[in-house]
Amino acid sequence: MASLIPKEYIQDIIDKTNIVNYVEQYTKLKRGGARGELSGRCPLPGHDDKSPSFYVNEAKQSFCCHGCGAGGGIVNFIKQYHGKDFVNTIEELADFNNEKVPYVSTGKKGSSSSATVQDYRRVYDDLFAIGKAGKINNECFNELLAKIGVSSEVAESFDIVPISKSVIRKVALNLSEDKRDIKNNLLSSISDLPDADYAALPIRSYYSNHIDGLHLFDSERQDFLPAKPAMSLSKLIHGSQKINIKRPPETIILVESPVDALCFQSGENSGNTKYISTVAGFETISRAALRVFEKDENILCVNDFRIRLDLSDPGIHEKVQQLLKSTSRYAARLTFDLCDDFHVNTVPPSASFSYVELLEMSIESHLEQRYGTNSSAFPESAIKDHLESLLGGEFENCALLNYIRQSVLEKYSISFEKETYFSSKFSRPSNNQQPGKSILVDATQREEAKTAVNSVIHTSMTSHEDVTEKAISEYIQRAEKSNNQLLKSIMQTAKYLHATEKRINISTVLDNTSEEARTAYLSR
Repeated sequence: MASLIPKEYIQDIIDKTNIVNYVEQYTKLKRGGARGELSGRCPLPGHDDKSPSFYVNEAKQSFCCHGCGAGGGIVNFIKQYHGKDFVNTIEELADFNNEKVPYVSTGKKGSSSSATVQDYRRVYDDLFAIGKAGKINNECFNELLAKIGVSSEVAESFDIVPISKSVIRKVALNLSEDKRDIKNNLLSSISDLPDADYAALPIRSYYSNHIDGLHLFDSERQDFLPAKPAMSLSKLIHGSQKINIKRPPETIILVESPVDALCFQSGENSGNTKYISTVAGFETISRAALRVFEKDENILCVNDFRIRLDLSDPGIHEKVQQLLKSTSRYAARLTFDLCDDFHVNTVPPSASFSYVELLEMSIESHLEQRYGTNSSAFPESAIKDHLESLLGGEFENCALLNYIRQSVLEKYSISFEKETYFSSKFSRPSNNQQPGKSILVDATQREEAKTAVNSVIHTSMTSHEDVTEKAISEYIQRAEKSNNQLLKSIMQTAKYLHATEKRINISTVLDNTSEEARTAYLSR
């Protein structure tokens, strides 16, 4: 029978939902503005917001993005963010308020809508509850975890529970007819699994405690349940909820598999390193995946963020390319560890590279396959095309990426001029940038910036202090070069090498200078 949602309930559930509380699941909002609005970066799909252009008015229960033009009430936000129709939007609001939609039968025959994300989550909750009840005094489960290499402390921290193929099959077969999509998906997902007991890791997003899927594994295999999830997994990072960006660990290490992350964390003696992982694999990792670890715009919350790769993986080339594309905005703080003994975290990596070093290697490898080993024969257009592809393919005109472009192109004796770089070959990027964002000022100011930074670095080396904005500002004033635009440009230069938001560590600066310059500094 077809059913309807009562009009009174629709209005009631909309009225009782505060748009601020809902939107804060997907983006960070800060109070500000003359009208008391909250602002943040736009979370809507298709808008890669670089600076806060998204505003929420709590008094009017509305939102507006000055960047992409989206706006309206909470219903419009849900429809645009999740791509839902009106009925599924009301179901989403009901789920957010821990309610069930009171459908009323019309008495007419009709087909029901396909399964929603909330429908899947209810099934995951049921499976998790069954597993949690079966966890008590389950020695077989404890033995399975020990065999895999997952400690009891890590298993408890991440809510890992036992589950069997027979239980999943039973839950699927008991689903009602209107949930047949989920039933068929679950049955298809477990069809090739041997009849055995498994460990189930709940996968949750950073912004919500909802279970968005279950990662099944034993000592020989691992699979995501269901095989066809109701939502994209490219943005989900296992372990993100365990990271407090205000009090972050010393090191964060990203690996590809949740099971590897669990095993590595189990063998970690200190609490200063946290292991996280993708859910869908490195090949599909989204550009938004690491956004939850930002301390500030495009600045990760830790100085030491590492991505661990297995050199024996036959698909490593494709995975490296996707990682470069999806992490370019965080290049200043990323290190890529390439490991021969990948599954032994006590063995140092075979080699470690910065983002720019790995980018240059990938470009070199790609061009050598097409044009041979003579780099002077590489066409300029081919170099730029592949460079832009590995930077994400969106031709963003922002200071950090321009800095990387300049560094890479210099290797091939190609000059980078921002004014002409995007004019013909590439699509012109958006000019939605904050004032003073670019470091590519005119030649005179560039020399002044270099002199200022070098002078402060030299002074700081003798006193073993960090380079701060105050020190650079004082230098400019002493030199009678009080230029606000110049100061911003200098600080942007410094931020690419920074150890924290407003300062750079001397050793970090020296690591990013040429051998000749480093020797000159150290010999003074």
